[in-house]
Amino acid sequence: MNRKLIALLLACALAFAMTACGGGDTEQTETEPPETKAATEATKPAKKELTDYQIAYKEQLDSMIDEYGGDLTGGKLTDMDDDGVPEMLVIHNMKAELFAFRDGQVEQIYEGTAGLKYGQTDTSYEILLNESISPSVLMLFNAKDEWVDENISVVTVSGGEASVKSLQASTNGDNDTPAREELQNFSIDGNAVSAEEYENEYNRLITGADSINPTAADLDALQTALTN
Repeated sequence: MNRKLIALLLACALAFAMTACGGGDTEQTETEPPETKAATEATKPAKKELTDYQIAYKEQLDSMIDEYGGDLTGGKLTDMDDDGVPEMLVIHNMKAELFAFRDGQVEQIYEGTAGLKYGQTDTSYEILLNESISPSVLMLFNAKDEWVDENISVVTVSGGEASVKSLQASTNGDNDTPAREELQNFSIDGNAVSAEEYENEYNRLITGADSINPTAADLDALQTALTN
């Protein structure tokens, strides 16, 4: 066997050996150390468990959305009696409904209509919710003539029960402007009071109150509050 053939065979053998050694290498994948993975999992925010009242209120709201559709314009969770379990205010068709969660059940505790407000000079309407005083109050206006009389329903909640008192006043009917100075014949809950007593109570109730437009309230905010 000549030298060239021997050299060729040796070269082939060497190439085969190198190929075999190279094929033994396997791609190594980096794995996250167990302690690092555990730390990562620990930093993830835990999913918040919904409360019983959130679940129950959401069922009530979903039912009302099915019933009223686009006429249901909004609402809010508000702890009107500061007992740690909020009431649910739902607004639809110019009405305000108030629900309480008691003994594992949702109960409607108030329903009223938002109407005209004394001194109103346009077609806008409002509902007032004052959470800055204790107890919180829900106020609905329902004047027969916005330039002649004032009729306000003031709703409070205690022990899951709603109470309503009325503020009423009127002008003599010949006023040229719907100014508060024109009001007279004041009463609170049907009892005659002085102008000063009436205005003091009126100002106490409305100072710090939030205005809610019953035709364009915030439904998304209520739905978010019931699911987070």
